[in-house]
Amino acid sequence: MPRAFRRKLAASLAAAALPFLCITGCAVPAATGITLGDWIVLLDDQAGIHQYDNTAPYFVNVPENSPYFASVQAAVEWKVLDTGTAFDPYAQLTREWAAYTLMNLAERDLSAANDNTIKDIHKSRFPKQVSAAISSGLMTLDKHNRFCPTKELEKEEAIHYLEQTVDLINHRSFDTVFGDLEWNEDADFTEEEPIEIDPEEGTAVFPKDAEIMSGQYLVTEPDKPSEAIYQIDQVTPKEDHTEVTLKPADAENLIQSVDAADTFSIDFNNATIVDEIDGTIIQELDASSYVSPTNTMMMADRIMTYTKQHTINGYQITYSVTATGFKAEVKKETPAGLNVYGNVAVSSVKPAYRWKMKNGTIEDGYFCIDMDTTESLGARIGSYKNLYGDFSRIDPNDFLGTVKNLFQKKQDVAQIELPLASITIPVPSAPVMNIVMQLQLRIYSSGKAELSLTQHEKAGMEIRDGKMREICEFSAKAEATIHASTSIMGGVKTGMTLAGMKLADVTAEAGAKALVSSTVHLYDSEGNHKTITTDEVPADMVDDLSDGNGNILTCADIKAYKAADILLNSSNTMAGRLGLSKTITLLNENNGKLIPGMKTHMENGHFVDHCTRGDRLKPKEQTDVVESDQIRIQDYSLIASPGENRQIVIKGLPKGYSLSDIQCVSEKPEIAAVSGTTVHAVQEGSAIIHVKTKDGKYDVSVTMLVRSAKQQ
Repeated sequence: MPRAFRRKLAASLAAAALPFLCITGCAVPAATGITLGDWIVLLDDQAGIHQYDNTAPYFVNVPENSPYFASVQAAVEWKVLDTGTAFDPYAQLTREWAAYTLMNLAERDLSAANDNTIKDIHKSRFPKQVSAAISSGLMTLDKHNRFCPTKELEKEEAIHYLEQTVDLINHRSFDTVFGDLEWNEDADFTEEEPIEIDPEEGTAVFPKDAEIMSGQYLVTEPDKPSEAIYQIDQVTPKEDHTEVTLKPADAENLIQSVDAADTFSIDFNNATIVDEIDGTIIQELDASSYVSPTNTMMMADRIMTYTKQHTINGYQITYSVTATGFKAEVKKETPAGLNVYGNVAVSSVKPAYRWKMKNGTIEDGYFCIDMDTTESLGARIGSYKNLYGDFSRIDPNDFLGTVKNLFQKKQDVAQIELPLASITIPVPSAPVMNIVMQLQLRIYSSGKAELSLTQHEKAGMEIRDGKMREICEFSAKAEATIHASTSIMGGVKTGMTLAGMKLADVTAEAGAKALVSSTVHLYDSEGNHKTITTDEVPADMVDDLSDGNGNILTCADIKAYKAADILLNSSNTMAGRLGLSKTITLLNENNGKLIPGMKTHMENGHFVDHCTRGDRLKPKEQTDVVESDQIRIQDYSLIASPGENRQIVIKGLPKGYSLSDIQCVSEKPEIAAVSGTTVHAVQEGSAIIHVKTKDGKYDVSVTMLVRSAKQQ
């Protein structure tokens, strides 16, 4: 079954979940159940199990064209199902089948599971799994100590059990910490110490009488945790010393086995941090000052700030480091006056790993990162009129083309992709292991915008018998004020290395994107109307420059969404080379609306329910004008909100004059603009509109009051 179809099916099942009600006993039949096939689809999807290799059906009643085929194949290969036990996908899920599949998923030790207190345990086909489900506290007995194995489960109760089990396996914590490493028996480590060494150049100098030979291994600083290991390549004797060239050791062939596990919180004060833009070391870990995370004397409140002016597109970069987090900020002012700032921060990073491998084979792998990240972007600019000129009297037909040309010449856009820093943190329990992090920031802004996002991310994988399941939990909060196309994406790549060998990594990229298109409404002196839509210039610029021109109105449509992707195991990791890689899209334009309920149409700098610009239509010709001794108006005082139109209705004209002899002129077109006899409210304030004959002999005034936006 295609992945998308499986997810849709699983989502429809999960959507039916209600708050859990604990139900025990055997007498009451289930009101609403779930089939075994639907249960396995849901279980696989919630647990992140999707990989399978065998294309031949494991069960003859679940063929390749079955909607359950892919899920069942994956469940068998992850050992949730056993081909020795008959499986009917259309049968109802019972309590014993729930216990059987969930305990297999949790990989519980079933060797000692035999609970004689369960009175009806003999009635179950899966006594060990049932006993384990009871002893773990996941499931309960009724008041008569019966499990009722064949009782059908309600869907809500089944989903509750599943959520508890997935939470357990996704949040593994290793209280017993160990790090056992065994080198290959034929690995020859030199005991000679170099006089000097340059790992970047791959050279070292030894004493003249040093007993070294090509092929030997060298640990550069044995007392410094997590240093890479090198292999001696060439040995060149000199008159008073010996020179050697080095190459990185092939740790995959050097290490025979490793068995390590740990869960800890990263202390960024105990890290080596490198500025990725120019290679400058921001902070270097000194072995003599290395502080174990278990040391209560940790300098948790130490704060280090590093600032450097980089030449890349004029951006100023500032880094700050505390025990619990790392933050990078960028600032820039474009030539045309757009002030842009952005930052990405990572904090509360807690890795958990269990890595057991032998002779290049991963027997048990678990690597998960729990962390908080934030990204923010701000773009401010002064008056566009000061930068581009006054457009209040430009011909509407020339407006958009002129704006585009000026914008392209000034290139007033902030856009950059920055590799910020790489961070290396030693693993306390395993001296040759590192946690390595890399941060990246991508920003784009073409106009005024404010974006702020806060995320909690948990991402990783578990490897069992050459198969991988993904672990992805993601929550995000956002605040935004958007007037132009904008995007900010922060990338955090976290990996685990062993003696320089990359075992596994997790790349989480998260942020937000906003695409803004402008619609320009153009009117002629007769009130005729046409529209032009563009995304080539910022909406706030078009809006500001059209201000005061009664024949040009603008509006904007915004498509703003959160974006998040997870990449498990890049190609240069051991897990990646074994084919255990996956890219997962968590949020995009289809499912990641930036702010739920946020309006998407904007006029005059404010969000509205729908476009009202087209409401300004050509007024109907008046036929009820009577002869008078002066110009008479129906309403001498008009009130409107920004963006609205009001009509000047002429009720009387002096003898010999017609409506074509009348013109209307605003004293303050920046507040109330006039086209024909239509008055358009631009911004808060009041303006006098003169209604007069073209020869100037007759003149009356109309007052237009434009309310503030708060009064709307």
